[in-house]
Amino acid sequence: MQANRNQTRIVSQVVLLAAALLLLVGANAHAAVIANYDFNAGNGVSTDTNADSNALNFTGVGGNAAISGSTFSAFLRSNATGSTQNAALSDTDYFSFTVNAVGAAKMNLTSLVFKFGASTGTPTLHNTVYVQNSVQGFGIAAPFSSYSSTHSNTGGLVQVATIVPPIDLSAAIFKQLTTIEFRFFFSDDQDTTGEINRLDDVVLNGVIVPSPMALPAGLGLLGIVLMGRRRR
Repeated sequence: MQANRNQTRIVSQVVLLAAALLLLVGANAHAAVIANYDFNAGNGVSTDTNADSNALNFTGVGGNAAISGSTFSAFLRSNATGSTQNAALSDTDYFSFTVNAVGAAKMNLTSLVFKFGASTGTPTLHNTVYVQNSVQGFGIAAPFSSYSSTHSNTGGLVQVATIVPPIDLSAAIFKQLTTIEFRFFFSDDQDTTGEINRLDDVVLNGVIVPSPMALPAGLGLLGIVLMGRRRR
């Protein structure tokens, strides 16, 4: 009988410790800007300050996608793009960024928002951006989000607008992530160097769940107390 009571007490203490751990993890999880690319320095460095995630540089892939040091935006000229969805999603010219959780932390994503548009000469440019991620896969057969815009003779000035609605990343597949990559592809109806697709102010939002090792020392003290009670 005494042995059963002791066993019940030990189980209760373990449950209490586990509950305390969950409470502390929840209390220390925090909403965060996980990546923030404003291109204001003319490069793809993220300006976020989150210590629990590492946003790698926003990069142009394929030799034609680049970041401008004069207009402070990411750009891809229309002579380097296709005119259809399939051509865009199979293109070797695109933009990419990757975010990694630091240590044993996890990322619960919520949304991706950015500005999209163009700069044009005389012709009217109809363009579309397609966004894919490494969780759902890349390529023609993989899911994507898309946004379209129309611009007529901006005189070379950059015209971008925030996408509406933002890309929703609240699904379960975007929880407890240690890494994710996003890619941006383009299609348009022009084929010149003067009609240019543009991106700006790319922001990835989410909640960072820190590593249990980063939790307050009070949890360790609680474990010591419980172990002491167990020995009695």
